[in-house]
Amino acid sequence: MSSRITASWFRSFHPAVILGVALVAIPSTAPAGLRTVALDGTGDFTHLQDAIDAAQSGDTIRVGPGVHEGPFWIETKSLVLLSIEGPETTILEGRLSPHQNGSEPVVHFFFEETGGSEIAGFTIRWGESGIKCSSASPWIHDNVIRENRGPIGTGVCCVFGSAAVIESNWIIANQAVYNCCFPSRGGGIYADDSSPVVIRDNVIAMNECRGQCIGGGISVHAGTVERNTVLGNSADGPAGGIELIGDEIELVANIVTGNRSREFADGIMIQRNPVIFCNNVWANGSEDYWGGGPGEGDFAADPRFCGIPALDAASLDDPGAFDLRASSPCLPGQHPDGAECGRIGARGAGCGDPSPGPISTAATATATVRARPNPARAGQPVRIGLSGIASLDAASEISIVDAAGRLVRRLSPAGGGGLAWDGRDGGGRRLPAGVYFARIQTPGSDLITGTILVVR
Repeated sequence: MSSRITASWFRSFHPAVILGVALVAIPSTAPAGLRTVALDGTGDFTHLQDAIDAAQSGDTIRVGPGVHEGPFWIETKSLVLLSIEGPETTILEGRLSPHQNGSEPVVHFFFEETGGSEIAGFTIRWGESGIKCSSASPWIHDNVIRENRGPIGTGVCCVFGSAAVIESNWIIANQAVYNCCFPSRGGGIYADDSSPVVIRDNVIAMNECRGQCIGGGISVHAGTVERNTVLGNSADGPAGGIELIGDEIELVANIVTGNRSREFADGIMIQRNPVIFCNNVWANGSEDYWGGGPGEGDFAADPRFCGIPALDAASLDDPGAFDLRASSPCLPGQHPDGAECGRIGARGAGCGDPSPGPISTAATATATVRARPNPARAGQPVRIGLSGIASLDAASEISIVDAAGRLVRRLSPAGGGGLAWDGRDGGGRRLPAGVYFARIQTPGSDLITGTILVVR
């Protein structure tokens, strides 16, 4: 899969990362406390692990572009690792063999004696976990963590009292795979019962939990899960999107959509009594919540992303895809029920209206589009109808439109009742995964539009 990230990603970085660009020409006589790594020999070190071994707690290591082969082990020290040019060109790579789990995390923060570690501005891939924290509490921000494969916490794994802050990352296409004795957990992020983590402002998308595995996107015991976009994750076991295991958790202002489980709890699995409020939990298989209901201020509505994502990990390279349209119910002051929730999800406003193509998302007070299952797997029949009226009139006009507003299929209710769409266009060709719109025009009424998510 591609690891390309567009320039818009780097421009959205934390200022501490952007400032690193100015240091690209630092000579090898860097002052104490600041070390540079450059593959071409122009820095203090050519290998990142050598810089880590030579550093003292409190040092900063600036890493130049290129593929840096790991794994990297940071033991007992508190270090700051910052890329010079950002994740598009600066890759930390593990030793993942094809079709096998990685043997080690790409980056392992191990028994940090004092706080203050930080890692930012990298693409981190091909390890057992992208980043593992063992009795360490780094600030993990503005990274792309993808395509890691192991038994637990394959994007980020926090254990043994690790109070990490995981913020503004792009955590995609990681895969937790059951291995032996206990259920695997956390395709995107896992934190054990001793690790109260903060998970904030991340896009967590298209991660998987295979076999006896729980929590496709997030599995966490304690801490704060706030303003994340959790989309298109899956689990063979329960909890396609988020597993909330303990009591000491706040789930606040997240977008949770398009996730699914092969067992139960497609969206959010609630095991005890977490605090839940102001989340948009929408279109997660057949079950948005399991073990508890919506919290105060929770709602279910199309988030209205700027670029409709194709729900394919290879296409998730542009964070602008998850910016919100001006009419999004997830922007401040636009909550459907008037609740004061602030911004919901990982990204803010990024584009105006209308949505691509001549698509109206306004629903009437008496009828809305009903599609089941939603999301649906590619090729799975989707039953389409209207709620609020008895049936579709035989004269109704029904069409399927893609995210660019192009007509891909016309359907007929054939004498009333609902109808099924088989995921194909008018020529019988199976359409790819993505977001589609069912548009229904009934005689004497306004055009009504509903969203259908198709996943691989």
